[in-house]
Amino acid sequence: MNKIKKIHLLLLCLSFHLAGAQEKIALYEQEIPNHTGNPLAESELPHFFVYKPNVTDDRNCAILIIPGGGYGMVAIDHEGHQVAKELTQVGYTAFVLKYRLPSDQNMKDKKWGPLQDAQAALARIRGEYGFSKAGVLGFSAGGHLAGTLLTLYKYPQIDPASKENIKPDFGALLYPVVTMGDLYTHKGSKENLLGKEPSQEDLNLFSVEKNINKNTPPIFIMHARDDQAVPFTNATLLDEALTDAKVRHELFVYEKGGHGFGLNNSTSSEKWIDALLLWLDSL
Repeated sequence: MNKIKKIHLLLLCLSFHLAGAQEKIALYEQEIPNHTGNPLAESELPHFFVYKPNVTDDRNCAILIIPGGGYGMVAIDHEGHQVAKELTQVGYTAFVLKYRLPSDQNMKDKKWGPLQDAQAALARIRGEYGFSKAGVLGFSAGGHLAGTLLTLYKYPQIDPASKENIKPDFGALLYPVVTMGDLYTHKGSKENLLGKEPSQEDLNLFSVEKNINKNTPPIFIMHARDDQAVPFTNATLLDEALTDAKVRHELFVYEKGGHGFGLNNSTSSEKWIDALLLWLDSL
């Protein structure tokens, strides 16, 4: 084997090794916005992981992944890292967000803390990493956070910010918390984010379905009908709001599966991520 062929083979092997490789990056280089000043443990510092695709299959499109956890934890493995690796296999660059959890002790106004981190991550994806096309994918309470990122871009929580660099091009909300209304919300997510006695104004502002309009980006929704943690009605409320606003969207429904299954619903041979990828290709 000549020298040129050896170098080519080495580079090829290196590209396969780097496909899906991750890099951990601090979300804020200096001051953390909305922070009270109380010391934060290393585990509480917001950051994201960058997963790069195989260089031979690069769609030049980024997807910000927001794991769930009821705003009380971040399920970053099966609703974060595993999904990122899957997306890199088909050419997407994935960013897995470890956002701050709402905290009266550490935040001046806890309801804005997670959204600040999501907006900051998307702004860096567009600015520092240079992606002109970027979407968001979120699970459960992370789906709620993704939903607020898709709808509340007119409320920038970082400085400097414009609605152009904090508004996703598309979204995927997976067994998402959508509404803050008493009948169908996930009570733990609601209380952790908004407190025990939220105002009606906050309930409306953080109910994703109430903030859908004609300018909302396209949204893919996945939910199981038998979800006992986050009622399926969350998906139908969002579906109806998107339909009324004439926003492009798709609702992918499992009859069974419950909640929190991540990539693979063991009750079905169908994979929601395959349907999502087909839908993304149609945008």
